[in-house]
Amino acid sequence: MVKAVVIGRHRMLSKQLEDLRRLGVDGFIQVPIIEEESIADSVEEWARQGARYIIVQALPVNLLHKLYLEASRQGLDVLIARMDSIALVKSEEEAENLVKENPGARTFLRAKSGEAIRVVEFRGWEKIKQLHLELEPMTG
Repeated sequence: MVKAVVIGRHRMLSKQLEDLRRLGVDGFIQVPIIEEESIADSVEEWARQGARYIIVQALPVNLLHKLYLEASRQGLDVLIARMDSIALVKSEEEAENLVKENPGARTFLRAKSGEAIRVVEFRGWEKIKQLHLELEPMTG
């Protein structure tokens, strides 16, 4: 059994699940959020539970970097969904109509009142091959 850890609260699209099944994934461990202090222990535990992939839906870059380093040490791959922007629209009704054209692969990102709504389409999974982060403190 190949498991994937899903970090995030968003429900995956049917096309995303279909592509994961082609990668051999037949089980999921859902993790709504992850704290920086627990990344190493969590990744180690997921590896023990048979996880092969860690899917990141949205994570600050510093946490993504730490997660990637720990996953690499444990032999797990970190995946992100390639979501291409299809359109910016003014109403949810317009967005829903575009999603209906390809409902298994499309969704939209709700916007604050008065802002454009972005419709996106899933194009495939991408494995993070390398991630280098170098930070420098700013002084003022």
